[in-house]
Amino acid sequence: MPNFLFPEFRHWSVDQAAIAQSDESVRREADEFQHGDGADMDNLALTPLLVRKTENILVFINTQDAFQRPPNGCMDISEEYLTDDVISYFRSTGVLIHNIVFGSADAELETLCEAFSAKKEAGEPLVFCQMYDVLENKRHGISPYRTSICWAHLDRTELWMEALDRTAGDLVRQLYANEGTFDNFPHYHTFAEQGVSLIDLNRERVIALSNLAAWAVIESADYVAENLTL
Repeated sequence: MPNFLFPEFRHWSVDQAAIAQSDESVRREADEFQHGDGADMDNLALTPLLVRKTENILVFINTQDAFQRPPNGCMDISEEYLTDDVISYFRSTGVLIHNIVFGSADAELETLCEAFSAKKEAGEPLVFCQMYDVLENKRHGISPYRTSICWAHLDRTELWMEALDRTAGDLVRQLYANEGTFDNFPHYHTFAEQGVSLIDLNRERVIALSNLAAWAVIESADYVAENLTL
């Protein structure tokens, strides 16, 4: 099946010009590679900041799945409970195998998981900050240094829900009921969330998402300021 979403190109060595004499010879001899954007490797855009040795980083984790505390605890948390975009910075996942930049993978991931779990249970925004020693990653051009990172995982936060006016109309009712326009809010797919459109969220979803994100940052402002101090 051809890939209609990302372009595909055939490549051949410049010293083998003879094989490019016709389209058929190219198809027979050349290697074909799929091309994608940076999200193929690093969907959270943390890597380019680490390349630049950015000292204070706020990372938004926007995923189609909610964070969940594993039934058996946070030790060795899997991609079923925390997106592989985050896990891949600590250890290889099934698809993302070149992103490791933090050591002490099990301990650091367990700390992050426990922090998110505590915040979720309290109905607070899932925001957690920590200092990290960045490892060398030659593939991405990252050199060792020390950075402060705050992770903000957008979640259906109870304190935000309680602040909504229940008498405001049907849209707020849908938010509370987790149905209709806000089914599975705020965890939407990047592609085809609303039928055949590839990337197209309606106005109501966009406004609710932006409001939740802004609220999470404002609610955590003092905590973030205390920790992004390098």
